[in-house]
Amino acid sequence: MLRWDTLRTLGTIGLLLLPLVWFPGTAEANRSCIRPNGDPGRCVAAADCKEIDSLLRQSVLYTAQLELITSVSKACEGSATTDDSFCCTAPLGTTVAPTRRPTRRRTPTTRITTVAPTTTMKRGRVLPGLGQFMRLLPERCGERTPANHIISSQEDDDHTYKWAVFVRIQRDPTRSVTRCTGTLITQWYVLTAAHCMYHLEPEHVILYLGLFDLRELSVCLESGQCQERRATELVTHEAYTTRYNLNDLSLLRMDRPVENSDYIQPICLPLNHTYDEAIQSQVFSYGWGSTSTDGRDGEMSNTKRVVGLYVVSRDNCSQALRQHLQGGKIPSSQMCTVGDGLEDVCSGDSGAPIIELRHPRYYIAGVVSYGPKCGLKRAPGVSTRISEYVDWILTSLKK
Repeated sequence: MLRWDTLRTLGTIGLLLLPLVWFPGTAEANRSCIRPNGDPGRCVAAADCKEIDSLLRQSVLYTAQLELITSVSKACEGSATTDDSFCCTAPLGTTVAPTRRPTRRRTPTTRITTVAPTTTMKRGRVLPGLGQFMRLLPERCGERTPANHIISSQEDDDHTYKWAVFVRIQRDPTRSVTRCTGTLITQWYVLTAAHCMYHLEPEHVILYLGLFDLRELSVCLESGQCQERRATELVTHEAYTTRYNLNDLSLLRMDRPVENSDYIQPICLPLNHTYDEAIQSQVFSYGWGSTSTDGRDGEMSNTKRVVGLYVVSRDNCSQALRQHLQGGKIPSSQMCTVGDGLEDVCSGDSGAPIIELRHPRYYIAGVVSYGPKCGLKRAPGVSTRISEYVDWILTSLKK
């Protein structure tokens, strides 16, 4: 059974934009641009973009709508015009007539209020230009073991989660060994949390794949069921912050590729979807973390354990976390989960995946980041939402 420990102390997060504030647009009219979902567009004035013009006339905006307006505005930055410009849907090669009148910055007559969305925004295909990186992803991923079972608090002795990676960390021989959990995404790369790798060098990290029981590691390696790899490069997200626990992702490049087997296989990345909190379906995680209610490091699990979790809305998560941690709104780049009773991820499970089953494959929806102390009933944990970082992951992979 996995339970949560205090992995990070949440700082004040003030990322959710409450007032609608616009900076003068700096885009060349009719310039080509790319919309957030990857579709081609053209930079035009708000009055010439029916979708944006309609949103700017509203007195109340949902969070997803506000994020859309901000992103299509940023997509058109880069020239010297003083008109506000937005990336509006248009086929590439289509010439959109520029507006005949100057467009002033729109100032709503009533206060703009953000409202929690009932569903998350759907992502489109991966941005154009990233197709060259797609070949670096495995052809086979996240395959479901026939007739496997997933039960909360059970051990993964049937190797359902073949992408699980035990991350062994030791700064030098005089210091104690610590652990995190990782996820195999290609034959060369493991995904984990940035706070696990903070101030580390590659030589401090050893990775074990195909492992179930730490006490049988030597036998597992001799039999070939387990594979040991050394980290040769730690790629931490350039915008990771320890203060706010944002962008909490790291990629670990291994010294040589792993070989797929009955016990080892990469998980799938969510290239064309994001997890929808409105579904309220169950997700899963695993790890070799603490099994004690207070998260003491001395009671780490020797076996890989599985836990069932439920994704909760960001608003509900923010309210619940204020009872245990100081903080603000949960941004769209993060997602929150809770377990049944005292079951949850805990100390030693940092970097573990939040796994979504989309028949017939498993996808990594999140990476465990931080949360309150273990054993707090219905206290949510926060994970980095992977669908928001697919572009970063793909461009960080090397041949």
